Amino acid sequence: MRKIVLIFFLVIALSACQAQVNRLPANSEVKIAIATDLHLLSDQLFDYDPETMEAYVSGDGRLVFYTSEIMDAFSNQLSIEKPDVLIISGDLTHNGEKKSHEVLSKKLKELEKDGIRVLVVPGNHDIENFLARSLQDGKWISTDTIVAKDFDRYYKNFGYADALDRDPNGLSYVSELSEDLWVLMIDSNRYRIGMPTGSGEIRDESMEWIESILIKAKEMNVEVFSVMHHNLLIHSPNNYIGNTLNNYEEVVELYDQYDVRLNFSGHIHAQGIVHSEHMEPIYDVVTSSISISPIQYGWVTYQKDDGFEYVTRQVDVQNWAIQNNLSDMNLLNFKDYARESFKALSYGRTLETLTELGLYNAEMNELLASSMSEVNAYYFPGHIANERERFLVSEGVLQWMSKSEPQRTRRYVEFMLQEKSISPIHLKLQTNN
Repeated sequence: MRKIVLIFFLVIALSACQAQVNRLPANSEVKIAIATDLHLLSDQLFDYDPETMEAYVSGDGRLVFYTSEIMDAFSNQLSIEKPDVLIISGDLTHNGEKKSHEVLSKKLKELEKDGIRVLVVPGNHDIENFLARSLQDGKWISTDTIVAKDFDRYYKNFGYADALDRDPNGLSYVSELSEDLWVLMIDSNRYRIGMPTGSGEIRDESMEWIESILIKAKEMNVEVFSVMHHNLLIHSPNNYIGNTLNNYEEVVELYDQYDVRLNFSGHIHAQGIVHSEHMEPIYDVVTSSISISPIQYGWVTYQKDDGFEYVTRQVDVQNWAIQNNLSDMNLLNFKDYARESFKALSYGRTLETLTELGLYNAEMNELLASSMSEVNAYYFPGHIANERERFLVSEGVLQWMSKSEPQRTRRYVEFMLQEKSISPIHLKLQTNN
C-alpha cells in the first residue's frame, strides 16, 4: 500500500513540474532568444567613479561597468518580445565573482516571473576563476569565486532542475523545449587546469552521455540542436586554438551520425556563422557578446516543417534609460557611447602594438590603427559585408593587407574582409528528422 501511495505522489510531483515548465506541444512555433558572454559584474564590486571606470574598461571592449544595466534593459526588452525561452551560452559573469552570480540569478528569476524560461551553461570565466576581483579605490582586490557545485545551486531553476536528463560527469543537460524539439546544453569547460583557460573540450564520458541522448531523440523522432560556450567549428583559421573545441572533429562526426545540424556558441565575441563540409552541413552560429557594441543577441524561430531561422537583434539600452529617467549621459546615448568606446579601445591597442613593433613611422601607425578600429567596429557585430567594398579601397586597409607584419596579422585582416558564403547575422536552415 505504501508503494502505491508513493508512486501516486511521484506522479503528481512530476506532473506539477512539467506544468510549471510549460513545454510546448508538437508542431508549435518555438521562439528562442540567445545571448552569450554577458560578463556581468555586480555593481556591489566596484566604486561608481566614472574616471576610474573608464581607466579599467576591459581589454576586449566589454562595457564591464554597465553590464548590470545592459541586463536590465535586455530583460525589459524580452518581457515585451515574449520569447518562449532565453538561452545563455556561458560567461555569465565578468570573472566568476560569487556576488555577480548572486545578482544575475536574481535578475533571471525576474525574467521567469514574466513567463520566459531561462536555460544557462557556464563559460570559461564563470567557475574556479582566480581572477575574481572587486575594484575598490582604484585597485583590483581578490573576491570570492565559485566552484561547479555552486553553479548548480545558483542556476538550479535555469535548466538543471527540470532537465530531461543530466550528464553525471558535469554541468551538461538536455531540455525539452517542445514535444518535438530538444536542446543539448553542453558544458565545454576544462576544469582543474587554472581557469579561465580559453580552451574547451568534451570529455569521453560526456560524449557517451551525449550519444545516449541522441539515440533517444532519434527513436522518438525529436529534433535536437546544441548550445555550448566554445565554438564547435573553426571560425578563423588564424585564431581558433583555444576558441574551437580541442576535440571538435570527434563531436562533429557524432553530430553527423545522428543528424544534429545546428549548434550555438559564443566565446570569441564576434558574430559569425560557419558550416562543415558534410553532404548535410553542420552549422555553428556564434552570437556576438551582449556586453560589447552593438549589444546584440540572437532570435531563433523553429517549426517542424520550416526548420530554424536565426537573426540578430540589438538591445535598446538608451531607450530603457530614458524610460527609467536615468541621468547617466553614457546610458542616455548608449549606442554612440558603446560604439565609440569599442573603436577607441581597438585603436589604442593596435597603436600600442604597432609602436612596439617599430616597423613604421608614427603617421603610418596612426593610419593603420584608425583603419583597424573601423574594421573591428563592423566585423564583431557581423556587419562587415555591408562595408567590405569601402574598406577594400581605403588607404589604411590596403596598407594592412600589403605591408603589415607579422604575417598572421595581415592574414587576419584579409580573412575579416573576405567574401563569405553565408551571412554572419542570418541563417535559415531546413532540417529533416
